[in-house]
Amino acid sequence: MITRADPETALEDHVVLLRTATWADYERLGELRGDSAVPRLTYLEGDLEIMSPSRDHERLEPVIGQLVEAYCLHQGIRFSAFGSWTLKQEAAASAAEPDECYVFGPAPRASGRTSPSRSSGARAGWTSSRRSSGAPSSRTSTWRSS
Repeated sequence: MITRADPETALEDHVVLLRTATWADYERLGELRGDSAVPRLTYLEGDLEIMSPSRDHERLEPVIGQLVEAYCLHQGIRFSAFGSWTLKQEAAASAAEPDECYVFGPAPRASGRTSPSRSSGARAGWTSSRRSSGAPSSRTSTWRSS
């Protein structure tokens, strides 16, 4: 039986990291999850992270978004906020589901694309709970659409 951590009561994020996963594994888990927002799936070069966010994670999510938006407004930076937007790039073996997604510069046209335009770019953060050595790891990659 599969149980989900309840974000209202969970005190910390619950993370499972699968090494040597394939893109097909990532796609299949996404199909099994369906339209649910949790668990969140992130895939990078064979590492598949499955995360159920905690209450604190969900509480901080809008605060960080508001800080990004306030900074952009203060600095005169054009941006578009898109909430949670699944970013996939099979050729680069990467996919992320950020809490908040921003495109900086002109707003992308409604084209049915699943990634930002080449000229806008976005940063997708990846934080894994542990590397194989047991040390905490953190990776950030630049998202580029094809």
